[in-house]
Amino acid sequence: MRMKFLILLFYYERPEMLERALMSVKNSTYENWDLAVIDDGTNLPGIEVIEKCFTKQERIAHRVSYVQTFDSKERKLQRGGSQFGEYANSAIRTSDADIVLMLCDDDLLIADYLEGLNDFYTQNPLEKYSYSHLRFYDPGLGSPETGNEPDTDYTRYLNSTIEPINPARRVDSSQVSWRISEWLKDGMKFPSPKTSNLDEAIFEHMYVAWGGCPFNGLIGQWKGIHKGQLVNQSTNE
Repeated sequence: MRMKFLILLFYYERPEMLERALMSVKNSTYENWDLAVIDDGTNLPGIEVIEKCFTKQERIAHRVSYVQTFDSKERKLQRGGSQFGEYANSAIRTSDADIVLMLCDDDLLIADYLEGLNDFYTQNPLEKYSYSHLRFYDPGLGSPETGNEPDTDYTRYLNSTIEPINPARRVDSSQVSWRISEWLKDGMKFPSPKTSNLDEAIFEHMYVAWGGCPFNGLIGQWKGIHKGQLVNQSTNE
């Protein structure tokens, strides 16, 4: 069985990093994926980067979608947060994919990750979600191939367990994937309006509903570790 994956790519005004993230998806060894790019900025829109990385035929084949929220910092403050979650919910709700995962614009998909996820969920049909380990790099110092791989208490913490866990506050958003059918059946949603810690909120709901999140034995993404990480770029609540 070849499952379909929905990749939710969260972007905020960093086109150079977005291009690298998009190319990491394009270079995946697995072909059956769709991509939804959610742009929460008002400047430096990502559509031109998408069109640079993917031909029209590729965008159609992989249902590459793009939405720009045009949401200013002022409106986020007035509302009490970003509408990021609302657009993510819509992308999941309208998808025909089997599994969903998140990718931030400063992170990179490891080429064989989707292959591994397909094997894991096919071989473990009762598992509703799972988490992976990560590798780390500083985007400001170049690509992972240059050998820059930060080693800190934080990076070691994210990779320090292989037991079933409550993923909230324990792993990064980039580490968890889940079955869309179970998500929809149990009425789960990203919170909105909310700017920070959306993953914490949904991971807590998953844990309460589904129990411990198992380790799938995979290394899923290169996570960008740098001062300008996405959580620091958008307006906090």
